[in-house]
Amino acid sequence: KEALKINAKRYDIYNNLGIAFYGNGDTQLAIENYKMSLVIHPNNNEVYFNLGIALKNFQFTHHQTEFYPILDKLLNNNYTRPRDISFAIISLLKLNPKITKTFEKFQNNRISVTDIIISLMEINCFIKLIDTSVLCDIGLEKIIKKIRSELLFSIYDISENSLIKKFQGVLASHCFLNEYLYAINSLERNVFKKLKSGQQPNPSEILCLASFKALYDYEWHELLLNNSEINTIFENQIVEKQIEDKLKLSIKKLTEISDKTSLAVQEQYEENPYPRWKYLQKSIKSQTLDELCKVLNLKIFDENIKKIKNPKILIAGCGTGQQSIEASARYKNCDVVAIDISSNSLAYAKRKSEEFGFNNIKYIQADILDLKKIDLKFDLIHCGGVLHHMDKPLMGLKVLCDILNPNGLIKLGYYSELARKNIVRIRNEIKKLGITSDRESIIKFRDYIIQSEEKHHMEVLKYADFYSVSAIRDMLFHVQEKRFSLPQISMDLENCGLKFCGFDEKKVIDNFILISGSKKDLYNLDKWNSYEQENPKAFMGMYQFWAQKVLK
Repeated sequence: KEALKINAKRYDIYNNLGIAFYGNGDTQLAIENYKMSLVIHPNNNEVYFNLGIALKNFQFTHHQTEFYPILDKLLNNNYTRPRDISFAIISLLKLNPKITKTFEKFQNNRISVTDIIISLMEINCFIKLIDTSVLCDIGLEKIIKKIRSELLFSIYDISENSLIKKFQGVLASHCFLNEYLYAINSLERNVFKKLKSGQQPNPSEILCLASFKALYDYEWHELLLNNSEINTIFENQIVEKQIEDKLKLSIKKLTEISDKTSLAVQEQYEENPYPRWKYLQKSIKSQTLDELCKVLNLKIFDENIKKIKNPKILIAGCGTGQQSIEASARYKNCDVVAIDISSNSLAYAKRKSEEFGFNNIKYIQADILDLKKIDLKFDLIHCGGVLHHMDKPLMGLKVLCDILNPNGLIKLGYYSELARKNIVRIRNEIKKLGITSDRESIIKFRDYIIQSEEKHHMEVLKYADFYSVSAIRDMLFHVQEKRFSLPQISMDLENCGLKFCGFDEKKVIDNFILISGSKKDLYNLDKWNSYEQENPKAFMGMYQFWAQKVLK
């Protein structure tokens, strides 16, 4: 018992040290301490959650085999969004000499596809990563494409190998998530012939085809029978789509969408719901609004917001449901309304909400411009990455403010004009070349970018959004995009009766404090504007910040 008490203190100390180091901007030491905590107590959910945050965009500098089981477990639960730690895992794998030598041999045709699959299947965290996330690395993408191609050409030689079939299932799941960035094949004809004659294809054929196109997109999918060897992919690529089709019928529509820009945006997201995902970053402990303000160090102008015990929350532009589910898990005793313009996105979101057991989220199809008709008021609103896709973002913000309670909080996300210069340059190239936003054109242009040696093209390979079809369309081919400066945001907040409460991006905040040498300017947008001019890539994702509605 004494030994257990000592160990409990030790893992608690390491976890607290990790939190302290991360809070002070030393991510490397934070991760080392979280690792030590998990070595002692490998089932501590809170530490996994903290580690997932610290690993976001982190890059390992030396190989550490002891991290593999930790990363494996991190990916096996909803402690983090797998895509967020993709770069970290890949950086670790690339430091493994055994893996790099195996990849090199395969690329040079010195080992077979069976041999490389057997090697990869021994690395659980890598297998779990490609099963649950897009693969944000061009080099590894080439390996995966070559494996998929060779599996196709040797399909009948390896069809009885259970390990290969397991890998095929993972590969099919990965290709489904990146929305089939890789080209189609001719195996389909043989499968169709078998099904028409009353036969069932062998599992390897189906798993192979599922890595080239979603099973529900094959005209013969209704003839296919489920079995234990294809069950996961059958559920993922046929049954879940059928569930979403039924759920669409149950989702309330606030009004018919009529705004011209809104209709164009709606069409895009009906064709490409964004993002496609499996796991998310679900909070271990729910928070009150008072606790939220303290954790984020928000500057609050009306303290009454902290007294609300049952917050009414709106997710304005919920997409495929990550934000709405994460909000439902994050805020204590909350009721969540989530709206989006796309019925396909909402159906995906509702299916995932039911899958994770969240029954306090009400989904409604609606345009932000029509939200005055919702006849509800909210204590807290999340609207990230939405207003900048409207024809008149300020009009949308004013509508949101109208339905935000006095003293209510709103979290906003806007594109930065300065940070997206590179993206804008590529978007202008696309427009000048007359490239359309259909799937084939997107993939063809992406291949062109990969082959290019232009600096601004190579820069875009660093974006996680470069690694799935809907994400590329959202980043480079969006039908409507506006960008902002901090002075413009400051004026818009003032026009809407909102007060700036602080940014919500820890690494940016830490760097700002490091450069300015003080925390006193954290709520001064003029100072932040000066900081961004000197650090133009600071907000490459978005400006993500909080504001409060304060009555005059």
